[in-house]
Amino acid sequence: MALAYTKSLCACALTGAQLQGAMGEVGVTELPQMRALVIGLGAGSIPLWLQHTFPENKMAVDALEIDPAVVKVATEEMGFPASAVRRSASAAEAAEDAVSGGGVRVYLLPGEDFVEAVAAQKDENYKYDMVFIDAFDKSGKVPPVLVDGQGTFLQSLNKVLKPNATVVLNLLVGMTGSGSSGTAQEIEDMVTAIATTCCGDSSEIFTVRTPINESSGNQIYGFLKAGRAATERTKPLKEALKESAEKVNADFPADSLGQKIRFDFARRVIFSYQDWWVALGAAWHRSFERHSLPAVAVAVAVEAAEAAEAAEAAEAAEAAEAASGPPRDELPREGEHEKDANAHCKVPQQDSPRNHVLPEAELAADAGPIVWPGAEAEESEPVPEPAVPVERQRRKADVSHVEAAAEVPVPARAGSAASAAPEMPLLQNEAGSLVVPQTWRFVPPPPEQAPKPCYDKVLEAKAALTAVTAMATPPREDATPSAREELTPKKLIEDLVQDQVKLDLRDKQLLVEQLVECLIDQVKRYEKELGAEQRANRALKMSLEVEQRKALMYHQRLSELAQQLPFEAADRTLEPEL
Repeated sequence: MALAYTKSLCACALTGAQLQGAMGEVGVTELPQMRALVIGLGAGSIPLWLQHTFPENKMAVDALEIDPAVVKVATEEMGFPASAVRRSASAAEAAEDAVSGGGVRVYLLPGEDFVEAVAAQKDENYKYDMVFIDAFDKSGKVPPVLVDGQGTFLQSLNKVLKPNATVVLNLLVGMTGSGSSGTAQEIEDMVTAIATTCCGDSSEIFTVRTPINESSGNQIYGFLKAGRAATERTKPLKEALKESAEKVNADFPADSLGQKIRFDFARRVIFSYQDWWVALGAAWHRSFERHSLPAVAVAVAVEAAEAAEAAEAAEAAEAAEAASGPPRDELPREGEHEKDANAHCKVPQQDSPRNHVLPEAELAADAGPIVWPGAEAEESEPVPEPAVPVERQRRKADVSHVEAAAEVPVPARAGSAASAAPEMPLLQNEAGSLVVPQTWRFVPPPPEQAPKPCYDKVLEAKAALTAVTAMATPPREDATPSAREELTPKKLIEDLVQDQVKLDLRDKQLLVEQLVECLIDQVKRYEKELGAEQRANRALKMSLEVEQRKALMYHQRLSELAQQLPFEAADRTLEPEL
């Protein structure tokens, strides 16, 4: 499985199924027969991965795709088996075929028609354990019919879900909470529709993001229909998900090649984790009457609202205390600035290879200076005050050339924020590049901010080491008399005595301590240099993946356009003109 977001979708789905007991005791007893529904085929990686990972005849997958061009590209270019594509005349025939069959099957039907037909079969044994919703239109939005709480799809989907089913939803959402899939309010309405239609009173909902070094534009929403039992809710959902993910990785049966699951579930089910009820608790508490929320969700919302009010009061108290003005030489401690990085970095909407229009990236005007790794200021050195206060403004990034925004110093206005205490610095992400789309590359620090080795200690230690080595080395037989005389320990000791340097036991101990300190300094410097190289390698790897996905998107787009051209191949060969 190549794409990062499909790995996160599968990790959340299987972890949710294990947490709710849908997979039984993983690794202890035989897995039960399970069924999955995939809305949106894409390259077909999710259905094939499920079939390959689960033991034989233990996973049945129904995949739905309405675009024939996508199915054509998947079967002809991506290696998806053409035998899995079922040509059904109607949704009723497709539902009968799905109920009577097994394995992986792809139907060229709208999701609402197929799910409604399956619900009409009224087969209690044919219900889904996992549902993957990964469908978008050309603008990157989920089709409204799939997220309409009163629509046919969600109403019928609720009828064909097992009591402990797991539903996962993929949206194109940026770090700001909005993106190609819609605004923050639109996304809230989508999640609310699925939660209120397909989940029970004890349901649990969470959201995670794909790791930033793999993809930063996908937000995964997990819906646990039944949630955990009341006796198992003694710990936060995040910890329970992590433990279940680790259990699946450790105890899941080996695949047809005799290998375990090849990627880490635990990392993906907690990366940028957020409990949905708690995240929107305060807002929903003020207007939960317009939502048909479960009782547990209302209780969590009330608790979250009280916590939010307490947090606001604490922030107001801190703001009043800081109004007197903090000392200018007070720098943020190591690690503290990472907590609120997103609050000071205005990140534009994220995009996806499926969306052909790249958004224009903008940076916050008061983001502050860039801090490179390993360039912390010395505590003993105060921060110098600028002679003339300046403000750092940022020009818009040219996403077509993948360039970072430039900083232009201009005179500060009277009473501006630049003349006050310095803002939180703009951070760099794991790859060493600015946290902005289309600028994934390594940005080397300027020489004045790069870590510098202690050359004085190095030179002193080398000189002392040379003297000790010369004393312990016997003179060569072929050396000249003058050279042999200069290299004798007696001569060196006389020189040292003349310089009032006594090599007693204490001096030797100090010399060894200096040598050890010098070596430690060198090791630290080399570690920093190695870390910079590793960040550069991660950035290059991430950039390569982005380019590969772009190439794949262009290939799919070219194939789609080729199908639309009114072109027919000639039956005869052209004769050359004379």
